[in-house]
Amino acid sequence: MAITPDRKQIAEAINRKSKERMNDPKALEFCVMCGEDVPEYRIGTHVNLRKGYVECVGQFCKKCAGTAHANHE
Repeated sequence: MAITPDRKQIAEAINRKSKERMNDPKALEFCVMCGEDVPEYRIGTHVNLRKGYVECVGQFCKKCAGTAHANHE
């Protein structure tokens, strides 16, 4: 059984990835909800070409985009 990271661990991972990747347009994008990499997109991929991107929030992975959409309805 996999151990699920807590919110603090996820926030730390997101902050670390943000700092590491912000100046590298070829780096993989990551999900702002779970912190997992989003292999479909690079940091430099224009937001108009993405699915799961929310303006002023950031990129969601496929799983979290579905969860966020379901919770919004």
